Amino acid sequence: MKGGCEVRPARAGDVERLGAMWQALYDHQHAHGMILPLAADARERWEKSVAERLDSPVARVFVAECAGRVAGFLSAQVKRLPPMYDPSVGKSGVIAEIFVEEEARGQRVGDRLVSAALAWFEAAGAGTVELQVVPDNPGGLRFWERHGWRVECHQLRREIPSKKVPEGS
Repeated sequence: MKGGCEVRPARAGDVERLGAMWQALYDHQHAHGMILPLAADARERWEKSVAERLDSPVARVFVAECAGRVAGFLSAQVKRLPPMYDPSVGKSGVIAEIFVEEEARGQRVGDRLVSAALAWFEAAGAGTVELQVVPDNPGGLRFWERHGWRVECHQLRREIPSKKVPEGS
């Protein structure tokens, strides 16, 4: 994808395109260690949640438009930290999702999305930013480390066994 890229807040007309990209992101995450399954209508629910957040003061979806086409997105939100943490940190930014189409990779599209999110977090009073990377995604981890992130903790998940009583009990 040649040409300049502009990063801007998502608009209502972007939502369906973003839904397809979000599905590709989840498929990639699932193939690389994501355990949590999606609901049958997950994409539709995600699109609805994005549409509801377009004008939110505490959530933002940024898109990278390259050569007239949306080629990537980053979903962000700001949250208050619990009171036991140093109050000078203020709020925390959360990067919930980022995705750049294959043909736009290597053109610093992800860098532009992250820069836009960091500027928004700073303006919103966030003193720290958190995100998650699936375990089998060394390229994703390298991307974030290149931008100054460090591994802080490992998130683990397990399913709770069925509450069914075994036959014969």
